Amino acid sequence: MKNNMFFSKYTFDNFVVGESNEFAYDMVLAVAEGTINPCYSPLYIYSKSGLGKTHLLHAVRQRVEEKYPDREVLYVVSNKLLDDLIYYIKQGNGKEFQKKYTSPDILLIDDVQLLSGKPTVQEEVLHIYNTLREQGKLIIITSDKPVTELYEVTDTLKTRFISGLQIEIKPPNKALRTEVLKIIATRLNVLLPDDVINYIAENVDSNIRQLEGAVKIAMAYKNRYDKDIDIESAKDIFNVFEANTVSAPHKIRYAEAVAVLTRTIETEACCSEMRKELESAVRWLENFDEEHDDEP
Repeated sequence: MKNNMFFSKYTFDNFVVGESNEFAYDMVLAVAEGTINPCYSPLYIYSKSGLGKTHLLHAVRQRVEEKYPDREVLYVVSNKLLDDLIYYIKQGNGKEFQKKYTSPDILLIDDVQLLSGKPTVQEEVLHIYNTLREQGKLIIITSDKPVTELYEVTDTLKTRFISGLQIEIKPPNKALRTEVLKIIATRLNVLLPDDVINYIAENVDSNIRQLEGAVKIAMAYKNRYDKDIDIESAKDIFNVFEANTVSAPHKIRYAEAVAVLTRTIETEACCSEMRKELESAVRWLENFDEEHDDEP
């Protein structure tokens, strides 16, 4: 699978479990281990972006491939369903499309909200669902919204989604954010003092990706200035997150942070693996800035 190397870090072992995601984790793990009652299929897991839905799907894929090679699992992002359908129709072999998606023992469909306004592929997904359900196979679906808020999706398909188990992953509380920061810092080999971790956990509170971006900023700081970040530096860099607004002075600090990251990436001492992490941090910073351009 394309990008398998990137997604290899998405395992059950490094998914940080807390009150906000424990039920989703337990049920998805049961699918991977084959201990779930098929009546709960499909599992429909929804949350805002960056809270671990894709992580859990890839954890299922990896667990099944590693421990149960006799079982077939297939992961697909919803817009790829449309691409595949168009491809097979052009080839004059629409039946192969159905065969591809009804053969697996477990089908993992990510970002199902992308099917909105695409009635043809929705009809195909309905057929896939019916076939898998009849065969006692399992389906996990993720979305950024509950079933009732899926617009331009047929009522027939929505009733199928509701027929299983809907689970919401909520934003992490401070205790979970703190644990996530420690794990990410360890993985990236970044030293974060407890007071810095506490400060970030209090001010970066929307999703896991933002926490990872914050740790990468600390990593860039270390590589740029050859010293670990302290609480005063952290406050100067991360107070952009306070109250979830970006004032003009904060935007200046944000631009400086992006510049520091970029300069660090360009140095010869920056290894390829670190460069990838830092480039990811730059993209995250720029996206965050764009999302708040209209804020006071």
